[in-house]
Amino acid sequence: MPRLVNNMIRVCAANRQLSLLEMVAMSRKPGPEVLGREKNGEAFLGAFLEPGADLAALTARLKPTPEDIRTVYKEPLASLLIEKVIPMFAPGVKIGPGEGQSALWVSRATTDGLIEGAAVRRDFPGGYEKVLAYMKPGVPIMVFKFRKPGEELGLAFDGLVFVNGRWVLIPKPWREME
Repeated sequence: MPRLVNNMIRVCAANRQLSLLEMVAMSRKPGPEVLGREKNGEAFLGAFLEPGADLAALTARLKPTPEDIRTVYKEPLASLLIEKVIPMFAPGVKIGPGEGQSALWVSRATTDGLIEGAAVRRDFPGGYEKVLAYMKPGVPIMVFKFRKPGEELGLAFDGLVFVNGRWVLIPKPWREME
């Protein structure tokens, strides 16, 4: 019980915009079944494809906190992203598949892999080249597309990262460098 209370105090102090439920969810220590496992990222994204999915609620769960952003990016980019990305997740905002898009494509990497030039970098938008120097190592990161079965093109997103025990979306970070 003391661990829970201490974690809630820490999370509350750092993230005043979180609800009680979000704080409780963040207070538990993620088990090995969650930490950085790519399948969980796919499972989370799969929820967007479920019939009747509450896309606004699912999107709201992807909202990063300042702590999340600082876990992935160094200054001065982190502060720029905090200023620009967090407001994008206004109440009611939603991402999700378009009409007939019932398939999911993902490409996974770590920030280390992107920084080191791993082959998977070809799956990520070219803009990431501009922010590699600001990325912190050790963070699982994904790009994904909602698409129609059998098609290559789809509705693409980037910057899904696993930080602080959950998946958050920090899209197109290079835009803040322009």
